[in-house]
Amino acid sequence: MNAAPDPHGAPPGAVGGAPDPHASPTIAVRFARTRRRLAERLSFAAKGGVALFVVAGASRFHTGSDVDVFVLTFILSLVGWLVFITAMLSSFIATQAPTWWHAELVEDDDTLAVSGRVQLRIEKKDVVSAIHVPRDAQGFGAVVELETRSGDFVEISLPSHADAAQLVTRLGFDTRAVAVDLASKKRRFLHVLLGAGVYQALNVLAAVLSTAFIVGGEVPNVVVALVALLEGAAVLGAYRWLKRRVSAPRVTVAADGVTVTKRGRRRFVGRASIARLEQLAPASPLDIVLHDGERVSLAGLGIDVERRVALGRLMHGKLAANAHAAADTTAAYVRGGQSVGDWRERLRGALDRGTYRDAGISVEAAARVVTSAEATPEERIGAALALRVAGAPADPIRVAASATAHAEAREALEAIADDEPDVDRKIRRAVEG
Repeated sequence: MNAAPDPHGAPPGAVGGAPDPHASPTIAVRFARTRRRLAERLSFAAKGGVALFVVAGASRFHTGSDVDVFVLTFILSLVGWLVFITAMLSSFIATQAPTWWHAELVEDDDTLAVSGRVQLRIEKKDVVSAIHVPRDAQGFGAVVELETRSGDFVEISLPSHADAAQLVTRLGFDTRAVAVDLASKKRRFLHVLLGAGVYQALNVLAAVLSTAFIVGGEVPNVVVALVALLEGAAVLGAYRWLKRRVSAPRVTVAADGVTVTKRGRRRFVGRASIARLEQLAPASPLDIVLHDGERVSLAGLGIDVERRVALGRLMHGKLAANAHAAADTTAAYVRGGQSVGDWRERLRGALDRGTYRDAGISVEAAARVVTSAEATPEERIGAALALRVAGAPADPIRVAASATAHAEAREALEAIADDEPDVDRKIRRAVEG
């Protein structure tokens, strides 16, 4: 791939110089933690509040003159509104206003610990993504943003960009795939505007539809109740659809390519397909330009500009990495339309017959192909199968799984490494799309 020069004038992965993996792991920092899954649960509760007051309101219309039921449904409707407002406000507080704490970062081989007024301990194996963002944070020169398996989003502010780059290196994300969500925190305010707009628009539409059923100068209660129920479902459905349409991209970057998830769709772009990256200035859109001229634009509403700058540098660094296997040694691992069982047996037979010199198959060659950024996902999976049928250790396969941007290939490689019962299903999903 012919990568364009970094438009930010800095080497990939660091601004303050090349990272030193042997630097002291104890350093003064500031940190903040956002519990993303808590915010998601609160948003779900808010939607439940909407459903409650819609159903209660519809029931109230249908009760006619039954005062007791009318009062009960009115109370349920009020409870629904209170749940909605409380959950939404709590969700915004949880995501928009994290508390920053001064602390000392202490590391060992397995954990990251921030020790100060508030204690936080993170198992390194639970960190699923780490990226160095050139973001000034109240006197600290750089930020490392971590995502954990538990759904926490941890921001660690360090004194310099070199310190931030070193932390990312010590966590192993100079070789592992990195996922970057380009959405700014402030995008959640856009969600409120979308929800309010959809609600008002469908209120007007419901009123217009109700007039079509006027009988004796008024609309029957059963019609009003039915329209209210349909309106509630329509509000939630339309809001979800619109939110997806304006979603910011989530990008997974590795040496073998890039996976872009946008508008609910996921697309893998292999390294060999990428001609260059284009970004004229830090605030400009970042485009992946393919050899056929197609552009994959990493743009959207509510983009975090500093995180997109970090993504650009990350992509330049990872996609410019050296290949680990020659292209002419990878074709022997292609599935060739066979079933997974036949594919596995063909690889086993090639190894057993000692024909690898002609076919390009050997344990050593397979180990190179499985970690090659130039090999396709199918070729890497074939190489992984060859390693397993040869009885080779699974460690190179696990390394390859952590270093690919292709989500289905990662799942298949992990299944091959761990001999999972449904390994064949995951392999088919990866190679058949």
